[in-house]
Amino acid sequence: MEITCKGCNKRYTIRDDKIPAQGSAYLSCPQCGEKIEIRAPETFPPDPPPASDAQQHVTDDPEFFEPGIRTALVYCPQEEARLEANKALKQLNFRVREIKTAADIASRFRYNTFDLVLLFQNGPDPEQPLREIHHFINTLEPERRKKVFVVYFHLSGNRYNTLQAFSYSVDMTLNPLDLGSLVDLLPKALKQKEFRYKIIEECRAELAAAAL
Repeated sequence: MEITCKGCNKRYTIRDDKIPAQGSAYLSCPQCGEKIEIRAPETFPPDPPPASDAQQHVTDDPEFFEPGIRTALVYCPQEEARLEANKALKQLNFRVREIKTAADIASRFRYNTFDLVLLFQNGPDPEQPLREIHHFINTLEPERRKKVFVVYFHLSGNRYNTLQAFSYSVDMTLNPLDLGSLVDLLPKALKQKEFRYKIIEECRAELAAAAL
């Protein structure tokens, strides 16, 4: 039996003796981590009517992660770059989910606050879905936004230029050529942000104590 992952469209072949005679079985996609349901062919419900472009990637099914699990969202129209990013994030023990529209990220953030978001600009100018996703992130409430580390890939990205990152309202800008170094770059950048916020919180606590 052939099955397709809804998260990354990867196809797998399952031996017939592994297919449950009744009910369902589940496995995690080795490529993206999405949960795949396996049922006997005759028990599958009929296909739902086609969704519109704005709806087809949205899921309202709640997904919850175990405490301590690091989570990441990836928006990347280029398949090769997306696969490379997913591979790097899995090496860093992130649970990865892909998004394609603002509705996707809104649905994901309805139940979870993701630790990391990777945004890839495809070409010299941001495409409409990217602009809408970026806008959603920038409208998060401050206490929630500071928990999310946002990396923006574009052709002029410069990881050493903090002013550029500030101008994009993200935590780091990278060039697509930096993708191969993501496993090394991300842990350092995340620790730096954690350190900065630790200092801020300590200062706030001292000011609050002095005001008493």
